[in-house]
Amino acid sequence: IKELKMKKLTYSTYIEKGCGYVADRKRQTDPTPLHNHDFFEIEFMLDTRNAVHVLNGRKRPLEKGSIYIINPSDVHSHEFDQGGYFDRYNIRFKQDAVNENILASVINTHCRCVLRDGDYDTAKKLYEIVEYYYSKGSETDGDATSTPSEISSRLIESLILLIRDRSAAENGEEANQKSQIQKILLYLHKNFKEDITLEDIAN
Repeated sequence: IKELKMKKLTYSTYIEKGCGYVADRKRQTDPTPLHNHDFFEIEFMLDTRNAVHVLNGRKRPLEKGSIYIINPSDVHSHEFDQGGYFDRYNIRFKQDAVNENILASVINTHCRCVLRDGDYDTAKKLYEIVEYYYSKGSETDGDATSTPSEISSRLIESLILLIRDRSAAENGEEANQKSQIQKILLYLHKNFKEDITLEDIAN
């Protein structure tokens, strides 16, 4: 049996300082190998052609407005047919960069959808502002980027809620509410490679 090799990305790969998030924009034409990472990620497609996102073994064609949340325990990759590409915004963030209850509300849910019209414009504007604050913070010295600013945190949370609610509507479901089970799932996602006891979960 051929061994499946998967790359593990760490937050330090993208930034040397202790910032709570990274925001960037990228045009890509080469496939992304199967991988996972120790941070959360939001990808938002500004433009795309002949591109596919593979999340936990499920393939979904990408289109303008495709947006999704990737959890630390997820595995994913990108595939392209001939002439394929995408132009996307990306935010990578640590668990403590946003409100825990908001993050818990999207654990173990199908948080990927396609934003159109006003929703697309709203998400694009949120990304642009987050990227602005990230670029501004990255130019400073010392401890200025030790945690994301309150403004950036609230903007990222707004994106999460937008994706959550539009994904629920796209799948014909009610918006997920905070629950103790989802908090437990959040803990498991954060510590899924550690030895977890029932006492840990109860706490």
